[in-house]
Amino acid sequence: MVINVRYGKPKRMASEQSIYVSFGYKPSIVDVIRQLPERYWNAKDKQWELSYDTLSFLQENLPNDKFNIIGEPINEKKFGEKVIAKNYEMPKGLKSELYKYQRDDVIECLNFDKYLMLWEQGLGKALGSICVALKRKELRQVKHCLVICGVNTIKYNYQEEIKKHTGLSATVLGSRKGRYGVWNTRGTAEKLEDLKELKDFFIITNIESLRSKEIKEQIKKHIDKGNINMMIVDEIHKCKNPSSQQGKALLLLSKHVKYFLGLTGTVLSNSPLDAYVPLKCTGRESANFTQFKSRYCEFGGFGDYQIVGFKHLDELQNKLDSISVRRLKADVLDLPPKIHTDEYLEMGSKQAKLYSDVLQAIMKDIDNVTLSLDPLGQLIRLRQATADTSILSKSVEESVKMERLEEIVEEVAERGSKAIVFSNWTQVTDIARK
Repeated sequence: MVINVRYGKPKRMASEQSIYVSFGYKPSIVDVIRQLPERYWNAKDKQWELSYDTLSFLQENLPNDKFNIIGEPINEKKFGEKVIAKNYEMPKGLKSELYKYQRDDVIECLNFDKYLMLWEQGLGKALGSICVALKRKELRQVKHCLVICGVNTIKYNYQEEIKKHTGLSATVLGSRKGRYGVWNTRGTAEKLEDLKELKDFFIITNIESLRSKEIKEQIKKHIDKGNINMMIVDEIHKCKNPSSQQGKALLLLSKHVKYFLGLTGTVLSNSPLDAYVPLKCTGRESANFTQFKSRYCEFGGFGDYQIVGFKHLDELQNKLDSISVRRLKADVLDLPPKIHTDEYLEMGSKQAKLYSDVLQAIMKDIDNVTLSLDPLGQLIRLRQATADTSILSKSVEESVKMERLEEIVEEVAERGSKAIVFSNWTQVTDIARK
């Protein structure tokens, strides 16, 4: 059987180049094509549209058929192979020394417009992503980079990382200094005010900000005008619902931005369906969510509506591998024995008010505090207020530290590891244990 193959511009594929394949009907050829994760049948022209790099797969699996090839591929990439075509020097503005695996992975990410950095917790995902953005700034590819934190509490941590590794300041949307010099994030109005004029190269916000139609539209305008050219989404596995307001907004913005980098150590934390949003954001998935579930889920139960299992997982893994770099601690040999990371958390409104009330009470009684034999002991209530409000109040229950602790422990447990949780007070560890 003669199989006609023509290289051409993509019509429906999200690839750099497509091949258009036609042949006289032969079931064995169709069976091979259906093994490919992405394919389109054009009934009018009676031809298949496939990614250009799948030709090697067809030739390998159809050795007895003759291929009539018209045109040339844009490169010699084989099916499932990554092409790291260009080497890069690390950005000149970087103040921190990178480990070899970090340098290698940053170079790999720079070879792709949209990519996923799947580094296990503790390997420095923030530093790696900052380095990629800084290099694109140096190459004049990016005017401003928007960092979206999937976990709200790490906004200020990202800001500190940027300052530490680059010396640059970064804007946290809506961040204002309070009465006692504590920074906290205000509402939509303040965030929109900061979006009017982009002062810093790095702009940081949390994923929940995208629930606001006004904020989403303002960011989209900046993307369309070429002001924001890159997006980094930290902990992208937290943004797994494509039907939510923030999920829809993220998919829209990632579609139009030139450069995209998603960060996570647990992209398939609970279900293969968690991979949909990361794949969609990188342009590797063209199906809608219903089609995606149909492809990778087994349905059963009442009315065949319940997901009872999964299928084609090798295919899904191949998709992820094609647009990601994966690192585990066990694979990295030049790491130091310990990595210390401080996280800066923002208290919720109830917790912040209790802290403020305690602070005001201490300030009113400041003379007695300074004359006390144990002045630091007098201030211990402030520390307890930042740990968990239930220690000081029966009516107020809020703790940003407990919320973040739960997320960290979940991530540790999901990869089968163990953790030690330490506190200065047994009251806090008792709460954490519950």
